[in-house]
Amino acid sequence: AARETMSAMLAAGKTSADEFQTDCIREAMERLCKILGTDFAPFLPALMPGILEGLRLDHVLKQVSEEELDADANNTTENDDDMVLPTEDGLVRVNTGKMTEMLSVVQLLNVFIREVGANFYDYARPVGEALARILGCADSLLTVASQVRDAIYPCWADLVL
Repeated sequence: AARETMSAMLAAGKTSADEFQTDCIREAMERLCKILGTDFAPFLPALMPGILEGLRLDHVLKQVSEEELDADANNTTENDDDMVLPTEDGLVRVNTGKMTEMLSVVQLLNVFIREVGANFYDYARPVGEALARILGCADSLLTVASQVRDAIYPCWADLVL
């Protein structure tokens, strides 16, 4: 039954799932992983590419210039999830929707690491590298993404244990 459930969730995720459906699928995956524990490992190859893609900070934060902001002000396709914050290094556009999604991905990843245990070993390096890229980004960007950073620390700790 677990295989069929995961197949259905993965298929739904590949279609144009809305935010609510995506959140429900993510929560169901967390519950399924907690139930199956180490037996969840066979599902990781299908899940990890999307998880790693969800850890890309460049989808969440982007340094912008005043000129880009002026051009965007004239563009009617402005994203409601975007906000612009000043930093020591200039202006940073934050996609708050993507940041919330990244926080959910980190939470899901932490469940995978804890529950799958030693069977997560094959993914330790790529996950560690993805987390290190976030933690190693410019101080001004990391300050803006402090929620993401704070969510990563427990995940990082579980990864190295």
